[in-house]
Amino acid sequence: MLAKLIALDLRFYRKMLWKPLLICLMVLIGSIAAASNTSFPDKTFAGLGFVVGTLTILVAIGFIVFTMVAHYYRHFYSAQGYLTHTLPATPSQRLWAKLISGFFLHLISLFIIFFGLYLLTRASLGPFYSQLRATSIVQTVLDYLGWPAVFLIVGLMLFAYPSFFAAYSLSISLGLNKRLQRFGGGGIAIVIVGQYLFNMFINFVSSKIPLSLRIYLNPRWYKMIQLVTERPVDSVGGMMEGGVMIPASAYVDIGFVAFMFSFVFIVISFLLVHRELKRINLR
Repeated sequence: MLAKLIALDLRFYRKMLWKPLLICLMVLIGSIAAASNTSFPDKTFAGLGFVVGTLTILVAIGFIVFTMVAHYYRHFYSAQGYLTHTLPATPSQRLWAKLISGFFLHLISLFIIFFGLYLLTRASLGPFYSQLRATSIVQTVLDYLGWPAVFLIVGLMLFAYPSFFAAYSLSISLGLNKRLQRFGGGGIAIVIVGQYLFNMFINFVSSKIPLSLRIYLNPRWYKMIQLVTERPVDSVGGMMEGGVMIPASAYVDIGFVAFMFSFVFIVISFLLVHRELKRINLR
């Protein structure tokens, strides 16, 4: 049943997204072509193409995010929920289906962002692309670390999705429970504001506690992350010396309390949302 629910979600995503994403793709291709145009000496056309292409990427990501959130709401709390809740599936299966199917959209979003910006930047800068400072920093890190850096970056990007899913699913499910549904959409807003304020409090507490996860740019993967008894450093300026990346002395601190809370929040969110889904009865 879980596989059938995932397939049902993916069919809905395809139905909702193929037209907007196709339009965005056509505009993006035109923007890349305009950004690579060198017939205008002042690069005005190229700059306009880069701006339009960047906005197009943001619009495409906005469509994907809206589709994920709207689909979660409609299939649990709107008229479409009648079909969802009459299927012979448990609340856990319904929740896992939304999590897994949304992960595919997350991968599509990452591909659109990085590949789209890469093509736009290469087209607009042309031969000057290799002189871009951000590109040289990334290349230096990858040359120094190799595959451990790739795995670390990919892991962080993939971890962003469970956190995002936990945040919006909890906001909708708690905002529409029996206590807060009297406020309508205001109930969801209350939960969102509550999450934001609590996250701010956790980050503040974490910044004051001398305990941090320090991520070193170390080519040996088992030495990349260490637990240190120091407050997290807010700035990564120590990585640079005269505008040049110094890999041997570069590191980034993450507050240990905030880091652990992000995992705990995902688990608590899943349990609370699961409890709220069990209470839904639209039949």
